[in-house]
Amino acid sequence: MDNIRNFSDQMNSNEEFFECNEHSKPSGFASNGLVWPDGIGMIYFGMSPWEGMWKNRHQLMSRFASQMPVLYVEPPLKFRQVRKSRKHWLSLFNNIKSNNLRNIKEELYIHHQSSYFPVSHSKILRNFTESRWIDSIKESALSIGITHPIIWLSQPIQSSILGQFNETISIYHVVDEYSGYTGISPLVQKRNDQEEQVLLKNVTFTIVVSPELEVTKSGQNRKIYLVENAVDFNGFEKAMADSKVPIDLACIKPPRIGYSGLISKRLDFKILIGLAKSRPDYSIVLIGDVDSRDCECELNELNKLDNIHLLGSKDAKEVPSYIAGFNIGILPYVMNLETRHISPLKMYEYLATGLPIISSNIPATRRMSDYVDIVDNEKEFVKACEIALENPVPDLHYRIEKAKNNTWDHRVKQITRIINTHISDEHFKASKNDNFISSGKADG
Repeated sequence: MDNIRNFSDQMNSNEEFFECNEHSKPSGFASNGLVWPDGIGMIYFGMSPWEGMWKNRHQLMSRFASQMPVLYVEPPLKFRQVRKSRKHWLSLFNNIKSNNLRNIKEELYIHHQSSYFPVSHSKILRNFTESRWIDSIKESALSIGITHPIIWLSQPIQSSILGQFNETISIYHVVDEYSGYTGISPLVQKRNDQEEQVLLKNVTFTIVVSPELEVTKSGQNRKIYLVENAVDFNGFEKAMADSKVPIDLACIKPPRIGYSGLISKRLDFKILIGLAKSRPDYSIVLIGDVDSRDCECELNELNKLDNIHLLGSKDAKEVPSYIAGFNIGILPYVMNLETRHISPLKMYEYLATGLPIISSNIPATRRMSDYVDIVDNEKEFVKACEIALENPVPDLHYRIEKAKNNTWDHRVKQITRIINTHISDEHFKASKNDNFISSGKADG
């Protein structure tokens, strides 16, 4: 385990790179006393489009954009998507001259691949279409001033991107145990495992979100750092001070037993249905995107119950007000390989509002047992809800302080320090006249 480096172990041992003082470089982005070299920027290859429910990648990249240019690359459109989608066919000719680049805020940009340039998985066309996709990303990156990229990769299938940008730093960002995903054929799973090994071996370092992932991703000569998920504490603090409940939530009678996050097969629907039937006086409120794959029957059962309310996905800025309107925050996960490795964002969000929290028995919440009631079955879940509603929240101040000490700003500082341990001043002195991004192997 010596090769695993929990960032907290080195928080006080590494000095900032390029501190702002009289010897600093005169130009470049500055943040928190740190000046980044000219031309440096982040390119994050996402596993889903930017729009939709905010996850850790949204929180991190939106903050790094205050330090340097950030390009979030949405997944490429596939030939089969364009072929099967009437929407893509209708937009095909309109997108011939469309700009792939969209500015979101500050130095945060989104690269969206148009229908006119899809990527093919066929042996004949794959290299050509992927090369064209890479070239379009390079063009976007250069247009916003990124010549020395820090590449973030978020899933095993992206292993072929390594080296395409002659990147300064490459990061593999592991947010789930992908081998725990169900509904994937053994052949695809085997390929994913092989591609993940390529990433773990060849990236500069890997960031994982849970101690369980630390263990499973460790290996000889690998640099693994633990950076757990966190909370936008300021947003929740404002929501608590405002105390205004959103209209669609205010229409639902309390007590409101709430869940915020992806509504998918990772949830234990038996617990939710059992709770709703056992306590018809409780309102079960679920907010977030719905992924119905492999759980359509269970979702249909939820929709039949009058006291279960699916309010849909909410804007990231609205989520704190919804959670503040809950009486209990719940984490009703099934227990499997996937959930044994997760780091639930909503756990810190619930803490930020001082909510009592009830969770299935998974490692992430067992580590927080001082703040979370852990249950093993449907009956215990119902009982825990009853007890939580009958008693005041214990140690309210400490719960909020726990969230305050685990913010996304803290995580960005951690990652910044990690990056600085892998960047050398000599690297930039030797290459200050080079356009690194244009010399990757995709151009060759």
